[in-house]
Amino acid sequence: MNIIYVTSNADGTGKTTLSTALLAKLRAEGKNADYVKLFSQAPDTDKDTAFATMLLGMTEPTSPVPQKPGSITNPDLSEWIKDTIIPWAGKLDVAIVEGPNLTPDDLTGDNLSVKLSEQLNARVVLLLGYNRDITLDNLASMMAPFDTHLAGLVVNGAPKYHCRGIRQLVMSATSDLHLGFQGVIPEDRCLMAVTLAQITDHLGGRFLNGQDKATRLVESFLIGGNIMDSGETYFGRSNSKAVIARGDRPDIQLAALRTTSVALILTGNHEPVEYVSHEVVTQSTPLIVVPKDTKETSEALDTIFSRSTAHHLDKVRRFQELLEYHCGLSDILTLSE
Repeated sequence: MNIIYVTSNADGTGKTTLSTALLAKLRAEGKNADYVKLFSQAPDTDKDTAFATMLLGMTEPTSPVPQKPGSITNPDLSEWIKDTIIPWAGKLDVAIVEGPNLTPDDLTGDNLSVKLSEQLNARVVLLLGYNRDITLDNLASMMAPFDTHLAGLVVNGAPKYHCRGIRQLVMSATSDLHLGFQGVIPEDRCLMAVTLAQITDHLGGRFLNGQDKATRLVESFLIGGNIMDSGETYFGRSNSKAVIARGDRPDIQLAALRTTSVALILTGNHEPVEYVSHEVVTQSTPLIVVPKDTKETSEALDTIFSRSTAHHLDKVRRFQELLEYHCGLSDILTLSE
């Protein structure tokens, strides 16, 4: 039985993205692999479990239902692991288990995440969110409780200018441990992107065209205003963008449509003039109308990326690429052998 146990030091570090990227890669290589999340605030409707189910091409989860934090005592939790999780994992080539985050007690080897990995006899992948103040002692204190169960260390979301320094720190911290792999994943716009559906909901907007493309990812926004450069130069900076333009400025809208964009967002609740409508239909560009003016819309987008989730196939594929390049995905997969 091979169990890969994924844990991290904080929420939002990428545990689910890492877990589903490994799951998709293992399944693509013909492995009978599955994923379980041990704890969820909404066990019966957990979105991470639902996404993994979709990746597997199933309509219903094939893994055990998560426990709600605090709903089960330690003795009962141990029984659940022994009677439910271990038998489920035993039917698989590889079981990917997303465990709870580390707590301060875990750093003394005295709490939940460490105990779970030991009971599962799992190979632990420790995923850490980037922190500019991280030190060698920090890394050592988080790795030590897992002892010989620790198989890999990944720091995720490091600014590109700091990747080299963090990588050297990771190598120093793991030099005597003979881990299966270690690495530093840089910040990546795709992993932080949001869908058109999320944007439309966030802005209280509506689709006039391209609602069938609502799951497309947007990595950045460009605002059409008093542009000093040519429209094509300004709007051509990125292909994975959404353009925000005043609804009464068809000249700016057409300039944006001459470049590749994920969507065109018109502000002020203005519907487009006929020739703009014709262009968006011809180019199959999603068109969204929002009620607020351009300034208010831009301000509302300051918080849009807090809606970003791991639940997108493009993010899984991108994280696989990043793992391969920065950590050696093939090395990670040897944990399943």
